[in-house]
Amino acid sequence: MDMEREQKKSTYTPYQMSVIMERMHAINTSAEVIDYGEGERLYPVEAHILSSIAEHPGTFVTELAQEWNRTKGTISQILKKLESKNLVYRKYESRDKRKASLYVSEEGMRLHQAHIDYDTKSYERFFEELTKYYSREQVWQTFEVLEKWIELEKEWNSVW
Repeated sequence: MDMEREQKKSTYTPYQMSVIMERMHAINTSAEVIDYGEGERLYPVEAHILSSIAEHPGTFVTELAQEWNRTKGTISQILKKLESKNLVYRKYESRDKRKASLYVSEEGMRLHQAHIDYDTKSYERFFEELTKYYSREQVWQTFEVLEKWIELEKEWNSVW
């Protein structure tokens, strides 16, 4: 099995790599809502946007769009949903109503923590499953590579 896996790793074409990345994206942009333990059900992307705001208070729509590789319109739609649930709010720093800083409400902070707890438990289980097939170092290296991939992808897209 290890020989077969080693052989397969060395034969990925760029196209096959792109298919794997697209499949990972599809898995992680689930169309199912999740109850993170606070009774509020959110799509994973909504929970991650909420957490991004909680971790970077005062951020702007443009920054979120760049960070999450979404259009400003898509981010605005997600924010409207989060605002309607009283999880985030906008603070206008100037008279320009197009530029607002984003913050998480008290209720939003509770949900942010519940999201962290949920993902931590979920990914701990997944990590343990992966270590049946790969060493801990290999799994951590994979995440290092993926982080760099994201960074390079953003740079690459800005060039084109």
